[in-house]
Amino acid sequence: MYIKLSTDTDNYYHSIGNEFCVGDKHIWLAGYCSDFENTTINIMLVFDGEIHLNFHESDIVIESINFNSYIDFDNVNDFNKANDSFISLKKIRIEDLGFNNIKSELLEFNNNIKYFDYSETGNFAIKNYNV
Repeated sequence: MYIKLSTDTDNYYHSIGNEFCVGDKHIWLAGYCSDFENTTINIMLVFDGEIHLNFHESDIVIESINFNSYIDFDNVNDFNKANDSFISLKKIRIEDLGFNNIKSELLEFNNNIKYFDYSETGNFAIKNYNV
C-alpha cells in the first residue's frame, strides 16, 4: 500500500510493503480527501489475489458510474465548500496520522508504467519489484 496526501504546502507519504511479482494487480484510488481541507489523496493498493474494499457511504461522493456523470462542476464546488466548513471544525492534523514518511516512486505515473500494464481488464505487474 502506498499513500500520498498533498496539501497546498506539503506532501505526506505512507508506504507498507516493498515488493510485488509479475502478474500482481493494483488499484489506484484518488480524489479530494474528505478529512482535510484543500487536500488530495492518492492510494495505490497492490495485491495478488482478491481484494474487498468497503466504504461508508458518508465517506465518498460518486461523481460517475460507467462514464455517466451524476453531478456537475457546480455541485462539486458547493459540496466542497460545505465540506470544508465541517473539516475546519474537526481540528484533525495530518501530522497526527502516524504516516511513516516513506515515499514510493510508484506513485509517480512515469515510474508506475515501468512496472504495470494497463488494460480494460486490470492493471497487472509486468516486472518484479523489490526495494
